[in-house]
Amino acid sequence: CISSAASDVYKRQAYYALGRFAAVNAGAIGDYGGKTNIAFCAACGRAFIKHGNRQKYCGTVQCQSIRSSRKASDYYYRKKRADTRLD
Repeated sequence: CISSAASDVYKRQAYYALGRFAAVNAGAIGDYGGKTNIAFCAACGRAFIKHGNRQKYCGTVQCQSIRSSRKASDYYYRKKRADTRLD
């Protein structure tokens, strides 16, 4: 469990990243047809432009590795739970 002090740090980092993203990429909204979905990565907390409506992770190799391992772990436990229900 993340303490409230640590969660405040993550929130500040996320807001800082969003502010910096908006300042640096002020003209980038026109590049995406006027609609830009900005999200925060579930692994690293950085702001990124979503390329789909269900995207939760940014495109860095580290975050994609975390996503893949979480996906595999979730699948394993779902399968295990389904097998125990059938028994």
